[in-house]
Amino acid sequence: MHRRSRVLGLAFLMLFSLSTPVKVDDPTLGLDKAIVRSVQVEVDSWPMAGANPERTSWTPEEVRGNLHPLWFKPFEPYISQKVQ
Repeated sequence: MHRRSRVLGLAFLMLFSLSTPVKVDDPTLGLDKAIVRSVQVEVDSWPMAGANPERTSWTPEEVRGNLHPLWFKPFEPYISQKVQ
């Protein structure tokens, strides 16, 4: 019971801290603007299904080098009897 109340309290504090705005220019916080900027996530770098809102799976990143699979497993085609 005591552990559960700790977990719930911690979860509440985490959710509350996410909803509380922090003013970067406040000198009492002691935050360096460069550190705060490096923590902020850019919208374009956020992963999403299909790589973009149109779900085209296209990304500007390139993978370079001599790549080869370490292992693979062939799958036999299968259609269930319950599917038309």
